[in-house]
Amino acid sequence: MASLLSSSIGFYLGRTTSRGFNRFFTAKEIQLGNSMFDRYGDISIAVSKGIPVLSEAVSFLSGTTSISFKRFFCYSLMGHLPVSAIYAFVGSYAGSLNSYLVSGGVILATIALFFVFRMVIGRKIKTAV
Repeated sequence: MASLLSSSIGFYLGRTTSRGFNRFFTAKEIQLGNSMFDRYGDISIAVSKGIPVLSEAVSFLSGTTSISFKRFFCYSLMGHLPVSAIYAFVGSYAGSLNSYLVSGGVILATIALFFVFRMVIGRKIKTAV
């Protein structure tokens, strides 16, 4: 519930500050952003919920586009449910083991995934330039 609330607050902040935020971009850039968000926005909302910082950024940016709150909320819920279930399972499992080994493994795996993701994105940026 708290993650849905924070996503909704991010959406609301994006919606209320979109005029001030959009003044840094041209009308063509805003139109391009809206068309990209119309094409990939739904999946980006759902997938980003498991990735810290990106989740908040996508929630805020969703508010600056023409997407409805109802649509945003549905995709946000679809993204939060599996993440919450995984967190609950891992937490329950770690608690039943009464060990910090599982928690440490999850933390190390998250750090490793971050570096792998960073390397992949870095290669794509270098090949694009």
